[in-house]
Amino acid sequence: MHNFSVKIARKIEEIPRHDWDSIFPDVLENYGFFRALDNSGFDQFSFFYIVIYDNNKPVAVTSCFIMRFPFDMTVKGKLKILLGFIKRIFPNILSPRVLICGLPMGQAG
Repeated sequence: MHNFSVKIARKIEEIPRHDWDSIFPDVLENYGFFRALDNSGFDQFSFFYIVIYDNNKPVAVTSCFIMRFPFDMTVKGKLKILLGFIKRIFPNILSPRVLICGLPMGQAG
């Protein structure tokens, strides 16, 4: 029988290291990587960590972050200029806060 529970942490240190390492034992983005990320001072991101337990045993973990996502970053030309004027009056109107699971930096393929 499954008995799932979820823990959401604001810092990686709120999660026991052995719980994280039991899911991802040999990856570059390990526990120490996320501890460094937490202490980096990236103020444009709010980091979270989610652990799912089944009968108190960790079965899944992920990192998440909240950021303002500027919808106008893909727009060009006159529309970009118009949206720029609107953003001067309402700075965050086209930049809602979004929750993204994963990392805020890209990975080379």
